[in-house]
Amino acid sequence: MRTDGVFPVTKWTAVSLSCDPGFRLTGDVTVTCSEDTEYLYSIEPRCVLCPEGKYKSVGMAECEPCQPGKDSTPDRTNCVECSEGYYRTNGMTTCALCDPGKEPSTNKETCVECPEGKYRAADMLQCNPCAQRDKEPTPDKSACAYYCDEPTVPEAMFNPGPGAEWWQGQLSW
Repeated sequence: MRTDGVFPVTKWTAVSLSCDPGFRLTGDVTVTCSEDTEYLYSIEPRCVLCPEGKYKSVGMAECEPCQPGKDSTPDRTNCVECSEGYYRTNGMTTCALCDPGKEPSTNKETCVECPEGKYRAADMLQCNPCAQRDKEPTPDKSACAYYCDEPTVPEAMFNPGPGAEWWQGQLSW
């Protein structure tokens, strides 16, 4: 915590307090020095880190929200663009990962559906084409699947492999 006064402070002098960049002042902004050189205040002044999604740089009086598409640095002194795969709109505290089948817009202020022919699973940061030539994205673009007719052999004889299942006429895993 810094004071805007010059020391030594004489008794009954009011001293204004401020905090370093990235921190905001809570409690009394001004304290008074008493006869026995102790500060007098009604609510103890303290510097606390700005909340997530807000920052305070040199010369700013209060913590301000970061612009959409940006998040505060860990020391809360600046804002930086959301990481790959993440977005942030007004009202959000911090950047968030887009839902499967979507990726951030170019300004990272919202999520948009994956482009035609691409998909994004929950563990991916961006939309990608399906890896195998015969696969296509599912309608929600959250996975890849083989599109073909239902098997004509009895289901008990058909074993596509571990984790595979038929869903609306497509084999997926």
